[in-house]
Amino acid sequence: MNSGLKPFFDNILLFSKKPVDLIHRLILLAVMILGIVGGLVLIYDLAFFNFQYFLKEEHLFFRVYSHLLFLLFSTSVLIKIFILKKLKIDRFDIFFALFFGILVIFYYAGIEQSGPAFLSKLKVIITFLTIILLFIFEFSKSVSSLERLRLNPSLLFTISFVLIILSGAFLLMAPNSTYKGINFVNALFTSTSAVCVTGLTVLDTAKDFTRFGQVVILMLIQVGGLGIMTFTGLLGYILSGNTTLQNQLILKDLMNAKNTAEVFGFIKKIIVGTLLIEAVGAAFIFSNIDDKAVPGGIGERLYFSVFHAVSAFCNAGFSTKTDNLYDLNLRYNYPFLTIISFLIILGGLGFPIMVNLYQYIKLHIIRRYNQFINKQKFQHLPRLIQIQTFLVIGTTLFLLIFGTIAFYCLEYNNTLKEHTGFWSKLAVSFLGSVTPRTAGFNSVNMGELRLTTILITFLLMWIGASPASTGGGIKTTTFAIATMHYFNIARGKFKLEFRRREISKETVDKALAVISLSFVILGFSVFLISFFEAQNDKFLHIAFEAFSAYGTVGLSLNFTASLSIPSKLVLVFTMLIGRVGVLTILAGFIPAYKRKSFQYPKEDIVI
Repeated sequence: MNSGLKPFFDNILLFSKKPVDLIHRLILLAVMILGIVGGLVLIYDLAFFNFQYFLKEEHLFFRVYSHLLFLLFSTSVLIKIFILKKLKIDRFDIFFALFFGILVIFYYAGIEQSGPAFLSKLKVIITFLTIILLFIFEFSKSVSSLERLRLNPSLLFTISFVLIILSGAFLLMAPNSTYKGINFVNALFTSTSAVCVTGLTVLDTAKDFTRFGQVVILMLIQVGGLGIMTFTGLLGYILSGNTTLQNQLILKDLMNAKNTAEVFGFIKKIIVGTLLIEAVGAAFIFSNIDDKAVPGGIGERLYFSVFHAVSAFCNAGFSTKTDNLYDLNLRYNYPFLTIISFLIILGGLGFPIMVNLYQYIKLHIIRRYNQFINKQKFQHLPRLIQIQTFLVIGTTLFLLIFGTIAFYCLEYNNTLKEHTGFWSKLAVSFLGSVTPRTAGFNSVNMGELRLTTILITFLLMWIGASPASTGGGIKTTTFAIATMHYFNIARGKFKLEFRRREISKETVDKALAVISLSFVILGFSVFLISFFEAQNDKFLHIAFEAFSAYGTVGLSLNFTASLSIPSKLVLVFTMLIGRVGVLTILAGFIPAYKRKSFQYPKEDIVI
């Protein structure tokens, strides 16, 4: 009889847990909504009112907000422990419950009226950081859950860029972002240029944008350079502790990872490596500038160093100087120019290449350590450097050497005349070769370049950086594969081989498709701008702007600011296509082809 009643009581117990589980899910939903709303309100307060409401004790929103979230997080923890019997409690629930509890205590203690000044500042700092962290975490969870919509990874990648561009545009339109205001088109153009790490500007970043506006641009550059899915994918994984197979597959496609098992490790290496390189780059920049170059003390020099390290590594080309790196106090600082050049190169190599090189160097060091220190026998390791790494590094070196020599020879008695000595001219020529590969910094007067130099710059801007990097263009691998394929066809060889490996026909077809589509996009962009700028006969300047936008370069022949609104919108779309990729956008909107189980007879056509 007891055994017969046991299932009955088990069902009652299960039934009693169902409402509690539903309540707990509703609590989590409320936390997500409040987390996103609170972050948006805080950003709105910062952007429009400069914290004049946030800093006041009588501002009821954040007081009620803190009480409500403290109640929700505390209830969630208690339900998990005592009712749902979950032994493993999310550490973030405890963290937010603790800090929102501290804020509640601060409010009841009347810190603003009677407490010490440092406690009042501490309350502001804790409130700001807690709400921003909650906003980031909950936003990451919501983005990570988009995989339930079964969106095409290419479409999801494109949508993420569009959303961050629109968000950046509205932030740049805030009163605290600019000194004299900005219209929507110029804000959209600036946001697109930052997110797509282009560097084309219609306003003076140094004079027209406030410190808040510059920080917004800097954050857009960082997020755009790495991709918003990189941040939210990793944060969503950290917060949930696991992820679905669909989510892993989406991130695998976006990150160009080999398999789903290494996706989040790969993303972690990308973020940590990026922040480390930018920090080291900022330190080198800081040590090579003085108060004459960046007046205002150590704080201003540190801000300048961080801004330019991020802008250089992300291949953005934005500068807090009106004349960019052609500034009178920077153009002759050759160590500084060289540091910028190497940051651009590292960012343009591509994250898979840097990870592959890191793995090779790490294993090589370990092997040598075991051989000489631990006296272990020499162990042969399989091929560690991938074919793509060889291809990217080889093509990058060729373009750097070719571009440097060409710039040096063509501009020796022109824009390089003001630089004395071989090494100084070489440093400027090196940057002149590096920056067209999607960076956009200029240390010479672009309007004085020779026509032949401009034509070579066209070529370098069109090729751009490497796949899965912070840059745009058709990519170095596309250029290399297409070039080798052309030579193969001339020799009558129809299999593309490189370093004892055969490159698949699908890869060759994609490379040729990217090249042909790039000419279509560039031709259409030049045509539209020429149509909208009918009164302007500077065709070379128009073509230069289009190539610069598509390659996400940011170089200009001092022509961008004079463009009409329709022409600016054309460049906005050109920058987006250049950053995301033509094939990525097409794959996101065109239905996938269903393979047939039969094959039609082949027939040759005269070419």
